[in-house]
Amino acid sequence: MDVDVTRFAQLPAMLERLQQRDTVAGMFAEASELARIACDFDRCLVLRVESDLLIADSCGALKHRPSDRLRRELMQAPRGISPRTLEARWLTEGLGGQPAERPLPSSLERPELALGYVSVGAIAPDGKLVAVLAGTRSDRPIDVLTQAMTAGIAAMVGVALARLVLSARLVEVRGTLRHLSMSADTLITEVLRSSIQVPIEGASGPRFPVEEASSRPSNRAREILTDREIEVASLLVDGRSDREIAARLVISVNTVKDHVARLRGKLGASNRVEAASKYLRLIVDDAGR
Repeated sequence: MDVDVTRFAQLPAMLERLQQRDTVAGMFAEASELARIACDFDRCLVLRVESDLLIADSCGALKHRPSDRLRRELMQAPRGISPRTLEARWLTEGLGGQPAERPLPSSLERPELALGYVSVGAIAPDGKLVAVLAGTRSDRPIDVLTQAMTAGIAAMVGVALARLVLSARLVEVRGTLRHLSMSADTLITEVLRSSIQVPIEGASGPRFPVEEASSRPSNRAREILTDREIEVASLLVDGRSDREIAARLVISVNTVKDHVARLRGKLGASNRVEAASKYLRLIVDDAGR
């Protein structure tokens, strides 16, 4: 059966369920299942948009087996976005462009794909297309209400995705601010412990021999850490992200994560902020001896 107009009242509840997911993969899987049931699709999934390709998520299987089979097929062979299709128009004109003279097909509506009738909705949390919710069925064409429901669920995914990303950013900022506070406390301690030097009359310069702690590793640090780990630890102290450290040291982000994991193990730290703090403490304690 086609979508009943009363089902549109379910969209707020769907948004609540989507917002309960704490990963993008989990949210996309939940959206696929919600849309499949609400729109009576044979198969349904979310495809990420990268450049001019539609790419299936490789982070986990979908609960609905036919949908998961389609996910695996599209994961192995991503589909290009064809000209004069809905996806191409969303990419070039955004979601607020002028209506087309006639309905545009989806890039998934190709004879060689044999997907039957296709309904797609744009997931664009900030107005930029990042993913597409796609549902298919073979027994009857997609009616106007089904297409509208697909678009509505896709919009809910965009709202939930924006919230998830913003929450992750807030956690990162909160960690950075906490790290900066801990670093400041450590540097103040170093100032208080440093020996006082009598300044030369008329000379300018610091009255306390304080240097940037993270730039001069202690003997103790060199005993337990490799040179590369010291470089990574120094950049952690500077508040750098994994991506920034990777760019600075010309290594991959995964390699940075491996170094950070080893740092945490050697320093007995439960997280990267504590690792930075313990590295600074190592330097300060060694300098105070």
